[in-house]
Amino acid sequence: MGVDETVTITSNPVTEHDHLERKPSVGHRMLNGTRTWASRFFPWSADNGEVNIQDVAKARYVPWLGLMAMILSGMTILFSWIVLKVVDGDVQKEESYLKPASWLSAILSGNSVLLHIALSEGVTTAWWFMASRRNATVRDIHETWSMGQSLSAVLLAGKRFNYVALATLFVASISLNGFLLQNAITTVPSHLNTTDIPINVGMVEEWPTGFSAYLSGGSFSRYGDVFGEAVQLIDGDRGTYWDDTYLNYADDPDSGLCGGWDASGTCTGRVVAPGFWPSCATSYVPYNMDPKDHPNQTLTRTVFSTRIDWDVETPNVFNFSSVFKYLADCDAQYLVRNCTFRAARISYPFALFPADRLGDHAILKKNKDWHRGFNIVSLNVNSTYDNDTLVSYLNSASDIDPGSSTFGGVAHYLQTVFNAEMEWTWNGSMWSINTTGRQAETALLETAKIMYDPNPGNYGPTSLSDPNFCNNTLYYMQNGDHTVIEDEMRDRLRNLMFMASVFQYESEYAMTPLDFFPPYQTVLGERIAPALRYKVLYRYWAGSLAVTSVIILMITPTFWGFWRLRGKVTLSPIDTAAALDAPLVHTNQEMIDPRSRLKEIGARPLYSAGRSGSGGSTLATF
Repeated sequence: MGVDETVTITSNPVTEHDHLERKPSVGHRMLNGTRTWASRFFPWSADNGEVNIQDVAKARYVPWLGLMAMILSGMTILFSWIVLKVVDGDVQKEESYLKPASWLSAILSGNSVLLHIALSEGVTTAWWFMASRRNATVRDIHETWSMGQSLSAVLLAGKRFNYVALATLFVASISLNGFLLQNAITTVPSHLNTTDIPINVGMVEEWPTGFSAYLSGGSFSRYGDVFGEAVQLIDGDRGTYWDDTYLNYADDPDSGLCGGWDASGTCTGRVVAPGFWPSCATSYVPYNMDPKDHPNQTLTRTVFSTRIDWDVETPNVFNFSSVFKYLADCDAQYLVRNCTFRAARISYPFALFPADRLGDHAILKKNKDWHRGFNIVSLNVNSTYDNDTLVSYLNSASDIDPGSSTFGGVAHYLQTVFNAEMEWTWNGSMWSINTTGRQAETALLETAKIMYDPNPGNYGPTSLSDPNFCNNTLYYMQNGDHTVIEDEMRDRLRNLMFMASVFQYESEYAMTPLDFFPPYQTVLGERIAPALRYKVLYRYWAGSLAVTSVIILMITPTFWGFWRLRGKVTLSPIDTAAALDAPLVHTNQEMIDPRSRLKEIGARPLYSAGRSGSGGSTLATF
């Protein structure tokens, strides 16, 4: 009989073991009668025979519980991947009962339980495999048991460290799986878009008659009260930074979104309000301001001119014209622009956002605390007049009351801001620059900055005494087929019309009974609110996959030799006593099923004569 032979364990006395199943000795694995390290670490490494697949296929006992636990443990990683894949990019919902972290926690708990079940079954199989070896000692089976039951025994094993200890050690590292999998999901700032929701906007679609100005003898006298407030707020030349933001006094919609108490969302859509729709034409007119072509003459030429005209007989129309010397040449052509603006109902893109988001420079900041909770309605800051659309033209008849005008105040305000002219005059020895109006003065200042540029490039002469000074032009004043001033005028116009429409609604709101709202506009729009979205970091999930896979790989060897067992085995005292041929558990016939053995011997007294139990006065020594 070799030192490392194996036997099949039964509950019968040792004389009844099947000696035909012994393995041949493996003396070449022995060194001076001591087992090699491999033999100690992997007991089956001392076997000289190869595993017969037929023996495995015909095994009387297969540890299905342990094997299925390992398979299900591997599947938990698949389940976690499904959870992560489903929630990746989703919005975090506070009212959700089962958050992704809860699902992952359940998966981690299930994985831990399954791995411990697999380890328990593997340790049982390993213990019985060790007990089946002919050269096994009591220390061998004790160490197999202790390495599978106690982490402290594993850490103090030293040279006794074996494959069961390795499996136990790796199962103890399952907590790393939780760290990795929980870190596989995080949240990032994002936005939640909701479309086609009702938005109530407090602004009028039409102005009342005589709204913008009072007239005297057909000429402007003063602004209307409400319109004057809008002018004061929008007029940047008053030395105050203006921000196109104003309160929305409309009632909350039933949806609860985009109303006066929406504390987080920014809503966008389109709303109708009075405005002016243009019809423009571009032409070119020649000019010559070269002093050499006009010797001994005083020469005056227009360099830039903008003009707005309005007549009380056509109160719903104003005309805008501009002339611009856009070429750096003394003899060339003007860019001429003529536009007719007619009063109309315009569809404007708007934005609605909480008052708390007003900028530090916003005019309404001084009233911010009083208006806390209200929303601000504004032209969409990402829009221009190109985004406005025409709904319909308004009546072009004369104002009913000769003492007031519905739109005359608009034209007057634009005249005060945009009527301007710049002329260059050559007196025979020097040029002079004459300006009238805000825009001309601004253009002169901007041109002066360029004239003193240290890198003039292709600019004309900077000296006013040089006759060729006329080769200069007003830089940064052209935008395609029109002037930049036209863009500024149209932008100021749309802001003024929009603001005045909001202020008029506010005025009507203030004059109505409490808890009553004047007719407001309800439109469908889009709500954009800050939100947190889940983001999956798959590198952490890959780490979790690696941890679980390695643990399963380390547990697998503990099931080695299960095909040599002749029935279901456990580490119950009855089964382990049977393996050690304890007389107390001997049966009259071979009992492979632990339940059958327990049924037959369960009534036997634990203590024999001469040994007392806890109720006796003496206790025999084993």
